[in-house]
Amino acid sequence: MLRWTIGLLLVAGCDVSDPTVFESDGQDSARASTLTLTWRVSGDDIVLEASGASWLDEVDFVSGDSQGNGPCLAPLGGLCIDVTNPIVETADKASLSGVASVRLDAADVEGRAWQAVLSDGGRSIKSSAITVTAGSGGGAVSVTDACYPGPRGDYSACLSTVDPANPGSDYDYPSSSDWNYAAPTRYLDLNALSGNSEVAPNFQLEELAQQWKGRYAVVQVHAVEQLQSIRDRLGVIYVNSGYRSPDYNASVGGATFSRHMYGDAFDLDAGSASLSALESECRSHGAGWVGVYTSHVHCDWRDDAQEPVFFGAGSPPPPQNRGEPTARLEFDGQGFYAPADNWDCGDPLREWTAYDRRGAVIAEHTGPDFVPPEDAAEVEVAVGRWITIREAI
Repeated sequence: MLRWTIGLLLVAGCDVSDPTVFESDGQDSARASTLTLTWRVSGDDIVLEASGASWLDEVDFVSGDSQGNGPCLAPLGGLCIDVTNPIVETADKASLSGVASVRLDAADVEGRAWQAVLSDGGRSIKSSAITVTAGSGGGAVSVTDACYPGPRGDYSACLSTVDPANPGSDYDYPSSSDWNYAAPTRYLDLNALSGNSEVAPNFQLEELAQQWKGRYAVVQVHAVEQLQSIRDRLGVIYVNSGYRSPDYNASVGGATFSRHMYGDAFDLDAGSASLSALESECRSHGAGWVGVYTSHVHCDWRDDAQEPVFFGAGSPPPPQNRGEPTARLEFDGQGFYAPADNWDCGDPLREWTAYDRRGAVIAEHTGPDFVPPEDAAEVEVAVGRWITIREAI
């Protein structure tokens, strides 16, 4: 973290002589003369945002012990700071929209006074001082907002969540004592939000949750982060299915405890990339379960902690039976097939291999069933690349 102590830069009596004269670039009159500093909670971090700067202005984020009369600073043209014992913690250049932001560990931010300042081209401006106290939600963004990476990856896309008194029978979640399978306590109200909201640099809200699958939706921030990271690796990917209400999930034959109902599952089509490449990326990005289907890959993060903004705070009890996918190998008198139960998203991919008595591969096939060569001694089927069964015949 960038930190420098301001005490060495005090100006006695705030008297600055022989100020540097800058030529006007013709835009000074349009430049803002004040900054506005706000903060919000994002997971275990605090995001400080200063608005009102001009594009590429470098904004310093100053912390102090408390709000009050601080020193006046020569580098800021004699501007007097409004926090005591100030330290410049870090800085950021303003975006095209005039916003500079920094993300800091909550433990380093809470309880301290903060101010945003800048000095450029003869301007020395500052925000009002604020004190960060986690319980208040920052005065600008509520702790009941879900804050996504947004178009710049700065977690500025904060969407309000609601606690509907009675969301209706469409939201009858299956009972479970496993904390990661508890029913949500808050939702995104898709009727009140814009589907065009950019929740990540390459994804809009409407790609991950649609009203016709349920007015209320859960889209967990950590899953969006992983989705964007996969996209960064593979290029264009398409989300075939994101959030589903319990009623919609049942209507399409989803698993009883489908992760699509919990907001951390996506069915993905990788565009020009192969299913194998997409499967590999999902696994490398920590997906708790990856299922390969005939046309897409299902990725979910079922083993990651649920986010309190949607599920409330709580200590996870030991995992319970979650109705994991199953498969078995059967023979119908002519060939083999592999019935599969409790799969989230349709019919899983089946990849067959036949072996001779020495264990050498003599045939391979992809499809719903398989007729092995006459000299086959064993048959193996990989179902969804999650379950592999091998038996002698």
